[in-house]
Formats: sequence, C-alpha cells, structure tokens
Amino acid sequence: MLFLTRKLGEAIIVNNDIEITVQEITGSKVKLGIVYPKTASVLRKEIFDRIQQENAAATVNAEALQDAIRMHKKSPDMDDDDVSNLENMIRKQVVNA
Repeated sequence: MLFLTRKLGEAIIVNNDIEITVQEITGSKVKLGIVYPKTASVLRKEIFDRIQQENAAATVNAEALQDAIRMHKKSPDMDDDDVSNLENMIRKQVVNA
C-alpha cells in the first residue's frame, strides 16, 4: 500500500488521467475532488464491496438454475419444447434479477 501526505489543494495523479485533489479538511473528514475519464468507474469502497457480493450471489444462483435445468432435462415427463421454454424463462429471470 502506498501512503501519501497531501495538504489542502494538493493532488495526486493515477494512471496519467485520474486526478484526486484534497478539497476540504474538517476534523477527521477529508473531502476529495476526483477528475476522471468517462470510461472509468469511481465508487466508494463499501458500494464496490456490496456490488461484488451481489455479483457473487447471482453467479451462485445462476449455477443453481443451470443445475435445475440439467435435472429437468433428465425427467421423462419433459419434452424438448418444455426444456427450451424452461431455459428461456430462467435466462429472463437471471437477466432481470
């Protein structure tokens, strides 16, 4: 981990195109200004972590759904159209989740 000391109004540059400037210091809080390209994503760490957790949960759910499809494919009561309809319904649910 890199540690830097910056004063009010001073900045750092990341990857040649992201500039982080100390805008305000109030007690134990520091207000940062960030200039970055539109192609970059800037998130608070707790938001980033939450997204990662939800993506991991969605992956687990998708894998469980695929397992369910494989089980149903083996069912003698289901024909190819039933399996295809089930797969399409599940894919829509995963995309919309």
